[in-house]
Order: sequence, then C-alpha cells, then structure tokens
Amino acid sequence: MDKTKAEALAAAMGVRLKEVYSARESGVAAPIPGAYPGYYVMGAEGPGEITPPPVAGQNIEIRAAVEITYVIE
Repeated sequence: MDKTKAEALAAAMGVRLKEVYSARESGVAAPIPGAYPGYYVMGAEGPGEITPPPVAGQNIEIRAAVEITYVIE
C-alpha cells in the first residue's frame, strides 16, 4: 500500500497521518554473485584463477517489502 492509500484509509477512520513512526524492510531477494558452480577453478596446488560466472541476456527481478507505520491523530 502506498502513502496515498494509507491517507485514504486514515480519512475513512476519521484520523490523519502525522509522521512516520517506524520503517522496516524485509524479503529482499536478489541473485548472489559467485553462487555459480565452477566459479573457482581448483587445481592440485589449491585455488587457481577465478573464472567469471556465466552471464545470460535476461531480466533480473529484485523484490523487497517495506512496512511503514505512521503516528495518527
């Protein structure tokens, strides 16, 4: 819900939004760089050169949820 909807809901209850009381972010999901099989080449002497992860031409979706709590009056 955006602030406009929060204001409409507050008006329906006969109150108004005064100030932000708290804000919280959760549920962030994004690709993790380096989380690809074969990212590091392991040889007999230990870790070798770093090979870049495969890059595919595609859209990457990142999601996040934000919760805002307002003081009302």
